[in-house]
Amino acid sequence: MTAEVQEKVEHLVSLIGANGYKPGHEWNGYEVYEFVFLRHSCVGGPWMILVNGDDVRVCTREEGFEYLKYKIALEGESKKAG
Repeated sequence: MTAEVQEKVEHLVSLIGANGYKPGHEWNGYEVYEFVFLRHSCVGGPWMILVNGDDVRVCTREEGFEYLKYKIALEGESKKAG
């Protein structure tokens, strides 16, 4: 991640009010970064940051739910394999 992209990601984290972010699974050509909250927080849906090159944005509601389904399936498969 370039310094410019990291700055954009950190700006989105601060706008959402999250305490930080962590890498998620690559999905649909995007690097995914998940918001980290130290306390329980309701933000209205499974939101994450999508990065493609220099394009940095928060996912749409539909993308959030699609990614969540993908992540659950992917992590379920790795538990079965391990």
